[in-house]
Amino acid sequence: MSDAICSIDGCENKIKCKGLCSKHYQRFIKHGDAEAFKSKRFFGCLVPGCNGKHRSKGYCMKHYHRLRANGDAQRVSIIVGDDKKRIVDSVVVSEAGCWVWQKRIHDGGYGITSLNGRLEMAHRASWMVFVGAIPTGVQVNHTCHNRACVNPEHLYLGSQVDNMRDMTDAGRENRAIGQRNGSALLTPEKVLQIRSLIEAGRKIKDIAVIYGISPTTVSAIKGKKTWGWLE
Repeated sequence: MSDAICSIDGCENKIKCKGLCSKHYQRFIKHGDAEAFKSKRFFGCLVPGCNGKHRSKGYCMKHYHRLRANGDAQRVSIIVGDDKKRIVDSVVVSEAGCWVWQKRIHDGGYGITSLNGRLEMAHRASWMVFVGAIPTGVQVNHTCHNRACVNPEHLYLGSQVDNMRDMTDAGRENRAIGQRNGSALLTPEKVLQIRSLIEAGRKIKDIAVIYGISPTTVSAIKGKKTWGWLE
């Protein structure tokens, strides 16, 4: 074990991580400053003029989330041009023209991303970035019936009634399975091919790119959460 000591002047404790001993490393993680210490006085946010309570790395909750989302605790939003590139880089285009979201997927099948420091459904974020603001109380619905799609040309503003009518027209209100599902991009033949690739050791992410679907969909096929009836 190394006998090197902490880089903080006057501290003779052994190094644990990043040139700091355990005590000073924990202060760095908690306060963003290895020499800071918690006293009876209020420890606030490092952003000038902010009176928010410390949350992490020297910032309050609001500025900490801005730091995580934008890389800058004082930056309110990401440049729109950057958002467009980030969305385009996060999709695979299917044969039907869907922009299939490849990052985090909600349990309901919708993509999730961050925009202006907030979590948003990916298709809503795509509409705001490529088209414009979404009025209060209005939904962003799909014409393609593919929840993972974020192609702005496959989206439209509507109500819950519109969405339910679309589901009925697509035959999805009775939870149709497999190829009969209006949102399905796969056929039984493709699902069997995917299973073969999984058994052969191919990475889930690579398979998702090949078939234009999300990694979550491939994982569901692997665990037979979907297409489990197919033998």
